[in-house]
Amino acid sequence: MTLGNCHNQEIWNNLKNTTGHVFYSASYRLQLLKQSGNVFLAGASLGPTIFLIASVVPNNRIESSMIAAILVSLTRIFLIINSFSALVFKFLDWSSMKTRFYSMLDHRFPLPTRQTPG
Repeated sequence: MTLGNCHNQEIWNNLKNTTGHVFYSASYRLQLLKQSGNVFLAGASLGPTIFLIASVVPNNRIESSMIAAILVSLTRIFLIINSFSALVFKFLDWSSMKTRFYSMLDHRFPLPTRQTPG
């Protein structure tokens, strides 16, 4: 036994299972939040797109200048939504990295020290 005895191994397994459960449930929540944000941003980008197309369709005469204006507007809308999506992702990633950093500095689990023979 690497941990010394069965009692120590049972304590270690319980702590490992508890910590793993907390980690994976937080990881799943973060992924759910990220994916929900992606779905919301996709819907937000579809709204102006549908509005632009619906405002042109009742007009039976579609001019080339109108098509050019729609294409320019759509590319700008997608660029803005893409930039906003990247900002949201970076914010969520920053909070995740901050939590990882603080858990690394947690004092409940001291770092092993090197024992010098003496």
